[in-house]
Amino acid sequence: MPTITAVTAARTALTCGDQRPLTLSASASQPGASSFIWTLPRNWTFVPNTATNTATVSVVPSGGDGGQVTVRAYYSCVNYTTPASDVSIGYDPRVAAPTAFTTPTPVNGNVNICANEQPVFRIAAVPGATSYEWTYPAGFMVAGNPGALNPYVTPAPELQLQAPASFLATTGLVRVRALNTGNCQPSDFLTIQLRTGSGGITIKSSDYTRSDSIICPYTSLILGVRSDQQTGTNSNYQWSVSGGAFVSGGTTSPSLELQMPESGFVSVQLQLTNSCDGVKTASWNVPVQQRAVCSPQSIVAGPAYPNPADASLTLEQPAGAPITIYNSQGQVIYKGRAGQRPTRLDTRTWPEGLYYLVPGGPAARRQQLIIKH
Repeated sequence: MPTITAVTAARTALTCGDQRPLTLSASASQPGASSFIWTLPRNWTFVPNTATNTATVSVVPSGGDGGQVTVRAYYSCVNYTTPASDVSIGYDPRVAAPTAFTTPTPVNGNVNICANEQPVFRIAAVPGATSYEWTYPAGFMVAGNPGALNPYVTPAPELQLQAPASFLATTGLVRVRALNTGNCQPSDFLTIQLRTGSGGITIKSSDYTRSDSIICPYTSLILGVRSDQQTGTNSNYQWSVSGGAFVSGGTTSPSLELQMPESGFVSVQLQLTNSCDGVKTASWNVPVQQRAVCSPQSIVAGPAYPNPADASLTLEQPAGAPITIYNSQGQVIYKGRAGQRPTRLDTRTWPEGLYYLVPGGPAARRQQLIIKH
């Protein structure tokens, strides 16, 4: 005799409030069934104006439960009805959870938010949801409704926030869950990670000397900026230096070239403006001391003076000794031999910066010179 061989449902797990039409199908062992007799869970209905006794039917779940769907096939030619077969539809008393943010799109798992920005957070509509509950970081407000409470409920699956002028933290979370005004439990939260502002900045050294580390006398190095987050662009650099270090070049570029003094304490301050969240500051402070690890040429008693020099430079070398002076790019600026008297060089046209004196003789040591007008 004919039997029902399979009963399938387009969805076998429902969530609270979900009343989207559901397709049910039955297969019989023999063709020719005159009709199919479906029995639905309590409060389920057939989609209006659709067939109710065919092998495939469309039904509307109640939104409040699942249950068992049964079906039998009737063969009028032999007046026979098959035994019932069924399919079970599971049910979760919670509203379905949001699946993903459609706006904004995270980059490496984060969304960058700048000061005073008004980002829109949007998710796909959740089946069965009648509203959405949002939580957001301290300092943020609902755009157009600054007095709104946090959490905040919206009828649509989106929320526009107003970012503060300055951030209380460098990270934060926006969370959303779906609600239903019936007897449904709220869904699980969907979370998106915010990275607020551009983060802090620190000063980095070309020779990896960290702030508060001891540095050798006359060390030459370049300082730059390290940003915690690559958000926004930096501009309006303002460097200031105290403690006797010599600055080569300007103090308004992204980097600063320095030569340490013979001893003392050098302090460097930096202020810049970031397009994402405004003014940033950083400092770099080092004591200058001679140590065993310092190279022999780091301190030189000096056959050349004054150092730093402005209009002239005096060289004291043995008569006839070769003398060569290079700039910081390795170009020869002066080459000659010492006379009976000290050699006096006119340096008024020499550009400011670092120079190196290389005297002759087997025990000669390179000396760093500074021209500062």
